[in-house]
Amino acid sequence: MVLKMPESKISDDISEMIKSKSKTSPEEKVRVLISLDKGASLEEAKRELAKRGLEIENAIPGPIPVVSGSVSMRDVSELAAVQAVKKVERDSEIRAL
Repeated sequence: MVLKMPESKISDDISEMIKSKSKTSPEEKVRVLISLDKGASLEEAKRELAKRGLEIENAIPGPIPVVSGSVSMRDVSELAAVQAVKKVERDSEIRAL
């Protein structure tokens, strides 16, 4: 099993946001979409993510479970440190043209 470093689990756009706002507004919230490893326990991951600061909005079961919510900029790396987390990306609204 290959263990990913938490930083490699964080998308580039969130990494850039953290760098630019870490000194001025580390408490600012960012909406995130978290993909879990295939076969990961959704309930267990939700508990662990909530403990680390995620305000969960949605949890979608499936072959690759997904959790979305809001977290402060300073806690994003804590979410990435959860073993079942595959990727932490920015969640944004999608609008039709």
